[in-house]
Amino acid sequence: ITADDATKECSQTLTFAGAEFTTGAGQLLNGDTVTNVTMTSIGAVSGASTGLCDIVPSAAEGTGLGNYHIAYHEGKLTVSDTTPPAITYCFTNLTLSTTSSNCQAVLPDLTGANYIIAVDNCSSSVTVTQNPPADTRLSPGTNEVVLTALDESGNATSSTNTVVVADTVAPIVTILGGPTLTNDCHVPFTDPGATAQDNCAGVVSVMTTGTVN
Repeated sequence: ITADDATKECSQTLTFAGAEFTTGAGQLLNGDTVTNVTMTSIGAVSGASTGLCDIVPSAAEGTGLGNYHIAYHEGKLTVSDTTPPAITYCFTNLTLSTTSSNCQAVLPDLTGANYIIAVDNCSSSVTVTQNPPADTRLSPGTNEVVLTALDESGNATSSTNTVVVADTVAPIVTILGGPTLTNDCHVPFTDPGATAQDNCAGVVSVMTTGTVN
């Protein structure tokens, strides 16, 4: 009696019906039959490691089997993983501020559990990558970042996320003429003015309010 070969997903549980076997042609005589064979395999359980596992036949049942010496031959169970990881959490919108030195923001590492959680039915570990990678400089506006979860069998699933870069740095104002000015009491005051430089907009206009009596 030879156990039939079988295949299954590692996340599935395989239940043997007892009919997954073959017998040698012409070996059963006088109408004798094999109706059921017990099959066992360590790969039949959910979460079994991928690869080949033995299917072990035993305890054949039928009619007239006491007249025979029964030899059992193992089959092979192929445990595969074709299911990608499941992303159970991923950040939705992330806002970054531009730096004071230039009108860009540095993209952080978004592969940690604070930003994405991915689980797999078979692999004990899931690798997460991001594109663009960490430390990429992003310009102001809306940027897309793709996070990809990869299991040990090479199955992948991705999530596209939005990173917004906002200009939150105020312009730097330089007062012309110094912070303190002296003016004769009978002479009209002339405001020397000021300049302003912004890390994103460059030179910006300056509006003055107030009067000198």
